[in-house]
Amino acid sequence: MAILNSIRKRGIFLIIIIAMALFAFVISGIIDNGGLKGGGVESNVATVNGTDIDRVAFNNLVEAQSRQYGGAASQSQVRNIVWEQQVRKAILEGKLEDLGFTAEANFTKKALTDAFQNQPDFFNEAGVFDYAKLEEHIRFQKENDLTYAQWLATENEVVSQALQQAYLNMVQGSASPSAIDGKWEYHLENDKVDIQYVQIPYGSIPDDQAVVTDAEIEAYMRDHQERFTVDPRVDVQYVLFAGNASAADELATTQEINDIINDTINGLATTTDLAALVNSQSEIPYSDRFLFKGQVPASIADSIFSRNEGDIYGPYKERGYIMATRIEAKRMLPDSVKARHILIPVGTNPTDNVLRSEAQAKTTADSLLTVLRADRSKFEELVSAFSSDQGSIERGGLYDWYPYNRMVPAFRDFTFEEEVGSLGVVKSDFGYHIIEVLDQKNPQEAVKLATVAKSLRASQETINNLFTDATTFQLAAEKGDFAAVAQEGAYGVRPVNAVGELDENISGLGPQRTLVNWAFNEETAVGDIKRFDVGDGFAVVQLVRRNLEKALMSNAEGSAIVTPILRKQKKAKMIREQLSGSTLEEIAQSQSQTVQTAQAINRKSPTIAGAATEPKVVGAAFGLKPGEVSGPIDGNNGVYVVRLTAKNIAPELEDYSAFVARARQAQGTSDAVNAYNALKKAADIEDNRATFY
Repeated sequence: MAILNSIRKRGIFLIIIIAMALFAFVISGIIDNGGLKGGGVESNVATVNGTDIDRVAFNNLVEAQSRQYGGAASQSQVRNIVWEQQVRKAILEGKLEDLGFTAEANFTKKALTDAFQNQPDFFNEAGVFDYAKLEEHIRFQKENDLTYAQWLATENEVVSQALQQAYLNMVQGSASPSAIDGKWEYHLENDKVDIQYVQIPYGSIPDDQAVVTDAEIEAYMRDHQERFTVDPRVDVQYVLFAGNASAADELATTQEINDIINDTINGLATTTDLAALVNSQSEIPYSDRFLFKGQVPASIADSIFSRNEGDIYGPYKERGYIMATRIEAKRMLPDSVKARHILIPVGTNPTDNVLRSEAQAKTTADSLLTVLRADRSKFEELVSAFSSDQGSIERGGLYDWYPYNRMVPAFRDFTFEEEVGSLGVVKSDFGYHIIEVLDQKNPQEAVKLATVAKSLRASQETINNLFTDATTFQLAAEKGDFAAVAQEGAYGVRPVNAVGELDENISGLGPQRTLVNWAFNEETAVGDIKRFDVGDGFAVVQLVRRNLEKALMSNAEGSAIVTPILRKQKKAKMIREQLSGSTLEEIAQSQSQTVQTAQAINRKSPTIAGAATEPKVVGAAFGLKPGEVSGPIDGNNGVYVVRLTAKNIAPELEDYSAFVARARQAQGTSDAVNAYNALKKAADIEDNRATFY
């Protein structure tokens, strides 16, 4: 604790250091943005085979696609998706240009037709796409420079996508399976062998007898560099000063809830308008609905249901909040209901084609209610004549055994809270419902709750104390050993390895692009330490290792892949050395195994009964003569010795077209995908994303 204590005692020194750190942060922001640099700033997010991808245009595409995704993808994820799209576009358009492939008028017309043929705006009177309607739309766009520019951008993108697909279709067509491929497909599936075999499983040898060393892992990765070479990576470690609420913060929040409970004028215990109170005082809005016991958090359910209507439970802590709950109402409710209704909408009713104001819709509903009270047998007749609910007209307005939360609140409350046989009118956002409650089942106790909640957050004082602790630790770690100083302060050190230059998330910290950019900055040295804001807390981070060029995985990264491979190889060698005997039976006996039989094995699905998928073993069996015994074969699940008992070669066919078609179907789009991947691998791609994001 010596280093930490010596820093804590120097309060003025700590304040000066913090002020200098803040000044350095501001200045570095100015410098990083080019404010104090000479020369220009890189303006391209990428350059692909000499074609620049402009950063401003790229950002516009990211923004547009982010709107389409909503919150389904992070900004970083959308950015990477758009980057891949633009790289693909640059590569394929470059190849099209090399081929002299351009979009003529007919090609453009077909591309636009394919893109917009399902848009009703371009349908004619017969409900069919009409290119003349699209041309009329384009002429209208020309009247405004801005809208026409937007249309041209859309048209260019549609034609570009069509050109790219045309190129890939040519690639795929050039590799279409032939009759020879069909014949091969036929024999793969229909040639069969019967075998007897002995399997010595790899699991018969304990892992500790096949130890794999770090040197062996590294040697294997060097021999397979293409597979194990990775983009630039960094390793970091950090200590997290989490912005959690302190005990004092919890007491203060609890007191705040108590004040709301005990307010004698408009408190939780005294108010006559619970909805207004909750919506004004709580961070969780009021919910006007009943809850069954299974819908209340298990930690409080028994306490809630044991109390009476009007009682208050709390304050209590739940899901990061301090809460207090008043039992607003208790009653027995069914868990499901059968009801039927007639819906009279405000506006045009598609069923009777009548336009009604709200008052007219209410009058119509009340009139129908009067008719039904006199004669309920007319219900289905009136549904067909008046109801706008297309989903229930064919069933006479019936909704059969729906749960409590299925319907809109007004409909739900009437059908669950009124008695069986009740008939009435309720208003919802859809219009006026004339409802009849037909049946209810499984009544059980339910409660309506009014809950005030305040999130349990770290106060500013707590955050200030965390900042002081984090800065104190940072200064001590810069003077000493990071792990040792953390141990002195009883702080946990969390290592994070193999962070990529474009990674967004840091394990335990969430999205941290600022941290990643710092770790890859050439001015950051291995061993450097920096503090980062993480929500209401702080992370003090040290750069442990960095490769700024492509390099082999570290042993720690590669071990999960390489160790099972090398261990299997070692076990296979040990098993082969243990084998003895000249016949299959003698070999089986020497290894305490049995001779097994498998029949009708083919190469299309090389599965051996009792031994799973073994393509190498099945392939070796097809190379044997009847009665011949193989040597040891290293399979996926063990070492095998095989005796071929029968080989059945399928008779030749006059026509293999069915198998050609099957091969084509199996091939699918793989040729086009493989062709693009090969083009991308060979492309000269300068990726500048990490410079900007």
